[in-house]
Amino acid sequence: MSSISAGNFTAHETAIEGLKIIEKRSFGDTRGYFIENYRADMFKLLGIDFTPVQANASRNNTLVARGFHGEPWDKLCSVSIGTVYAGIVDARAGSDTFGKFEGFNLDEELSLFVPEGCLNSYMTTTPAKPGESPLTVYSYLVSGYYDPAMAGIYPAVALDDPEIAAP
Repeated sequence: MSSISAGNFTAHETAIEGLKIIEKRSFGDTRGYFIENYRADMFKLLGIDFTPVQANASRNNTLVARGFHGEPWDKLCSVSIGTVYAGIVDARAGSDTFGKFEGFNLDEELSLFVPEGCLNSYMTTTPAKPGESPLTVYSYLVSGYYDPAMAGIYPAVALDDPEIAAP
C-alpha cells in the first residue's frame, strides 16, 4: 500500500478504497505538545479533497463501544484524548472493496479519513488511572451537516454482525 507525505502529514492507503490513515507530526516539550489535525492545503497534496463544514466531538467517561454507523458525508476522525480501536466497513454498493472490514488503533497522532458510504465504529481503549474513570475524546470533522430528523435513517450495523466479523 502506498503512502504520500505533505507538511506534517503522511497519508497511508488502506485495503478499503478511499479510506486513509493519516499520521500527524507532533511538536512537544515539557509543557505538552502541539499537533495539526487538518490543513486543507496539505490534504489536497495528499490527494484528499475534503471541505469540512462541521466539527463534532464525543466524550467517553467509561470504556464504551459505538456501533457501525454511516452518514452521507466524508469524515476525518481523530482522537483528542486517549486511545480507540476504530473499525470501518465499506458499505458502498458497487465499490471494489464492498463489505471489507479494517480496524485501526488510533491515538492523538493518527487519524482516519473515512469516505462517504463507509460505516465507522469505535471502542475506547484508554486505561483508567487509579481512582479515575477512563477518559477518551473522539473528534471528527464532517463534510455535511448533521440533521437530527435523519438520525434514524442513516445506515447502522450491530458490532457483532456475523457478515462483518469484526474482532
